[in-house]
Amino acid sequence: MKKKDKITLIIGVAVIIICAIAVIFMLDRFAVIRIFPRPVPKQEKTIQLDNLGSADMPVGNSLVVTIFCGDDKSSWDFGNENDRALRERDFAALKIAAEWLGKQADNYNKTFSLVYPTDEKSDLYYEADFKGIICNITENPDNTECWEYIDGKIDSAALKNKYNCDNILYLLFINEYDDDTENDDNLNIDPTAECIYDKEKKYNYEFCRLPSILNGEHLSPAVIAHEIIHLYGAPDLYAFDANDINYGVTVDFIEHCRKNVPQDIMLSTYDRETGKRLPDRITQEITDITAYYIGWLDTPPECIDEYLLVHSQHEYKNGQGVNSQ
Repeated sequence: MKKKDKITLIIGVAVIIICAIAVIFMLDRFAVIRIFPRPVPKQEKTIQLDNLGSADMPVGNSLVVTIFCGDDKSSWDFGNENDRALRERDFAALKIAAEWLGKQADNYNKTFSLVYPTDEKSDLYYEADFKGIICNITENPDNTECWEYIDGKIDSAALKNKYNCDNILYLLFINEYDDDTENDDNLNIDPTAECIYDKEKKYNYEFCRLPSILNGEHLSPAVIAHEIIHLYGAPDLYAFDANDINYGVTVDFIEHCRKNVPQDIMLSTYDRETGKRLPDRITQEITDITAYYIGWLDTPPECIDEYLLVHSQHEYKNGQGVNSQ
């Protein structure tokens, strides 16, 4: 081979190699393939609280105080047979939710039970009237009146001592709103939970707002359980975290949950077979994701770091080291 041909060949091979390297680099750059190591991204936010609220963690015994509430747009009249029947229905749904939570704890080798009233004769039963529209969540509600009522009217420490309970939570049951209120575009009537997330509040009382009837649908045991689980630290698995209050849940993580844990109660409270909220049972489960966020698992599932979610608020308190990855 002539010298000139050798040089041409060498140059040709060099060009091919350079082009191949460039192609590999571009494929790696756009994550088509992975050749070069990448620094592992980290979730920078941590939750470091010693006081996680009155509900704290679902272990041992938790006390449930029920408050049947009136507000500016709804009221209870227990001289009325229909309202008495609706109250009984709410108590029955609470019983189903409490028993279901205890069984879910068994799946994680945890001992947990809710102590709750079964009728209006219990000392865990209260009635109250508040200003505003309790279940309107269009804007961050002013909870001062509810907190001050609990602080001034309910001897929480004495009740916890009487019933030998470690923690306490409060369920506010609200009667049906009229159609004008439910259909008002300026309002958003929904069940919600008021809980400690990443900062302490003036009061540590954690409570749920529960409309007994909403859009013609009775309050289901699954909805009660879902809202109670929020009080123990669980995020919604269906809601993008737009306001930095839901552990950084992303659209991609929601899709991951839909594919991998469709049965998790924090993803949906609707029965998967019927597409309805059932009145007499709960068919959803607490999966490892939710179990981790309420403190039943110390180690996060791999997907938590994969999708850069904020770690459980229980890690710091339990000495595990929040977001130490």
